Parts: sequence; C-alpha cells; structure tokens
Amino acid sequence: MNIKTVKKQISRGEYELIQIDIDNHDEVEALRLHNKEINHQIYEEKKLFSRYSVEEIQEFIGHEFADPNSDPFEKMLKERAEDIESQRNAKFEEGLGLLKDALSGLTEKQTIIVLAVIQEDKSFRDLSRELNIHHTTVEDHFNAGMKKLRKFFMDKPDFLKYFPRLNK
Repeated sequence: MNIKTVKKQISRGEYELIQIDIDNHDEVEALRLHNKEINHQIYEEKKLFSRYSVEEIQEFIGHEFADPNSDPFEKMLKERAEDIESQRNAKFEEGLGLLKDALSGLTEKQTIIVLAVIQEDKSFRDLSRELNIHHTTVEDHFNAGMKKLRKFFMDKPDFLKYFPRLNK
C-alpha cells in the first residue's frame, strides 16, 4: 500500500484532503473521474448559471449532472470504510474470545480482582474490605493474574496492544 494525501475537489476553489492508495488503480481512477465531473459542473455552471436553471443547462448541454450519491469515489470510500469496520468488528470479537480464554486460566479470586481493578478501577484496599482479606493478598492475586494474562497474550501481539496494562 502506498497511501498518499491528495486533493478531492468539492466545488469551485474548495478541496478536501483525503488519503488514497496511489497503487490502487481503481481508487486513483475514481478520484480522477470525480474531479473531472466536478470541474465539468463548475465550467458549465459558471458559463450558463446566471441565465439558466440547472434543468435548462442540463437540457442545453445534453448532459445531466451526476447524482452526488452515485459518485464512484464516494461509493468506493464508503465501501472501504464498511470493510474496515467489518474487519475491526471481527478482530474485536476474536479478541473477546481470546480474553475469555485468558481469563479462564485464572483462579476465581484472580479473575474477580483483575476485573475489579481494571474495569472498575478499584483499589487493593477497597477490594480487601469487600473480600475480607488482607490488601497484600489482593495485590498478590492481582499480580499473579496479570502474570498469567501477560504470558497468555505474549504470542498474540495483535491483541496485546488492546491491553496496555499487560505491558507494564
């Protein structure tokens, strides 16, 4: 992939900076066609707009302006965004499955303590009062659980980045 920031024309003198893969011929061609259509519209509107309605212009030049919803570049960007979102969702679901597997390797107390500290941001002292055990024991359970989770995720670097506390 060779991602490059390029200008996408919106209207006369207005551009939007977007990123495209310049090695992808379809993306480059879609952007070229989009910009060409906008330039054509600008030219025709500038030439005739003051005297005629859009419908009269279209009839006069024998060309209908493209429906903005049918813009090939916009359509391609939307499809790409949907693909990326779908991939993210699949990766997230896979990560949740892995997290369940990782948590199943912990003892019951380790699971309770790790989840309470990470999800609920509870302190060891608060948990020691709730569980009626010494706060150093809570810390020991937490550290042991985190060690097991680190070991589980070490060979899964794609997912380790979602769990920054495991890198500590």
